[in-house]
Amino acid sequence: METAWVRPERDRLAALHQQLALDLSWQHCSQQQCDCSLRELLSAAEADPLLGENHQQRLLVCLSVQRGPVAATDHYRRYVRYLRQEVGDGPLPETQALAQRVRQGEAACHWRQVDRPKTGD
Repeated sequence: METAWVRPERDRLAALHQQLALDLSWQHCSQQQCDCSLRELLSAAEADPLLGENHQQRLLVCLSVQRGPVAATDHYRRYVRYLRQEVGDGPLPETQALAQRVRQGEAACHWRQVDRPKTGD
């Protein structure tokens, strides 16, 4: 039997895990350790499919660079399906445009030009 304190504590730890994965991803990205950055982004997205859309956009770019446009497009399609089924909404226009550029092979990593978002973004 689960006691009352367990669920909130699990939720707190899950949120902490996700934030740590995102922080690690940015750290790896800044050091051009793309495979490690991608691994942490995927971990965060797996823990919470409603990961902030800015992180989903970065994940699309990372996937396209590390695994190619097909892998990025496959992820995008799963993300769109999830949003529609679970939230009843779709991705932001910016994310749709990015996905189109990824499909066309135009999206590239601009890690030096991207400022790390503040915690909680």
